[in-house]
Amino acid sequence: MLLLIGCSDNVRITSEGSKDLPNIVFIYADDLGYGDLSCFGAAEIKTPNLDRMASDGIKFTEFYSISPVCSPSRTGLMTGRYPIRMGIQGVFFPESWTGLPLEEITLADKLKEKGYATGIVGKWHLGHHRQYLPLQRGFDEYFGIPYSNDMEAVVYLRGNDVVDEAVDQTQCVKTYTREALDFIQRHEKCMFFCLDNFLRQHIIHRLSKDIFCLPILDLKFSRDKGCILNQFMV
Repeated sequence: MLLLIGCSDNVRITSEGSKDLPNIVFIYADDLGYGDLSCFGAAEIKTPNLDRMASDGIKFTEFYSISPVCSPSRTGLMTGRYPIRMGIQGVFFPESWTGLPLEEITLADKLKEKGYATGIVGKWHLGHHRQYLPLQRGFDEYFGIPYSNDMEAVVYLRGNDVVDEAVDQTQCVKTYTREALDFIQRHEKCMFFCLDNFLRQHIIHRLSKDIFCLPILDLKFSRDKGCILNQFMV
């Protein structure tokens, strides 16, 4: 999980009269522990850009996710409440009929009240039926897979609509990166909240041959262990 906050030099005023509220880019990474980052002591994985951000900004040494699995942890992030109080203890599946309870107020709802443009890219995993999707939960825009990319029936949604039923997962990281950058660039003159849920460290498979060219992600192959270690370079 990574939170980036930045303020523009220009004074921005919302309809409510608020000034100089920060832009927010929140990068949410499944299965990325603090021990995976070299700024926290990882020896095999090098994360120089994150290390530099930790040095230039703030590095938290005590921070806990509300849950070790996907849907409950996102519930805590979006609502600020214990997911067990909403009956969410496990993950939602493509065959699930429920999602984040509709009466819950989300982080995106509150930011929109302050005049923010709100967007989400990547995995949602809080219900894939229309009433539970991001556009009904405070977000202006959404592009991504509505649940985990290792589940059946993987599709891309844009807004509430399926736009791709044959997702090429070798291109997911690049596709999500383009979508996130597009949202940020289109809203650079206003306050925005961009929630980016990248997937590569969650399920390592279907890597593209040109993955090394990505500005946001580098990879180190450990032949001895037969695994791929993520090195996030934001």
